[in-house]
Amino acid sequence: MNKESIIYKIVRFKNGYTNIKGDVKGETYLGVSRNEFPDEVDIWNKIDTLKYSFKEGVIPTYTKFNDFDLNNSIISFYDKTYYTPNKIEEFEDTRLSALYLYVICELGLNIADYLMRETFGVSATRVKDEINENPESVNMYYNAVQLYYMRKVEKNHTQEVFLKTWLSELPTHAKGDGLGFGGHRLT
Repeated sequence: MNKESIIYKIVRFKNGYTNIKGDVKGETYLGVSRNEFPDEVDIWNKIDTLKYSFKEGVIPTYTKFNDFDLNNSIISFYDKTYYTPNKIEEFEDTRLSALYLYVICELGLNIADYLMRETFGVSATRVKDEINENPESVNMYYNAVQLYYMRKVEKNHTQEVFLKTWLSELPTHAKGDGLGFGGHRLT
């Protein structure tokens, strides 16, 4: 499976467009925040243009656009920001590469790597050979991610709603292409 397919598996479960009052990330499309990534002019110029097709220029929350150029810009963003710098292609198991990429996108590289160290004893950059040889590695890492969030909820119960939503989006078990979403336990 090529990187565009893996990135697409991650992006397609993002919420679409949001601009929720009080959200520090501000205006966001498919996980790309204007406040965090204002220099993504291809994305933001297209979003600004698309606003004109809505009443009073307000895009409804969770809208997803079927726009070829915009979608290619999103795939390119995830590639240059997360996939390529973190050498996701070095994972032979596409489920693990998607899961690791998803954790990097959602929680950051430090947490993703911390969970790799907790699970396998060394960082992702040093453990890829061992992981690739162990068919249970995806289950092990998935369980570590779940446990991380369960501990977070124990410390702060306001995170519980977020946890349920987030865990339901985790790349997990799937038939056919080796990737999936929807909160299914890995088998």
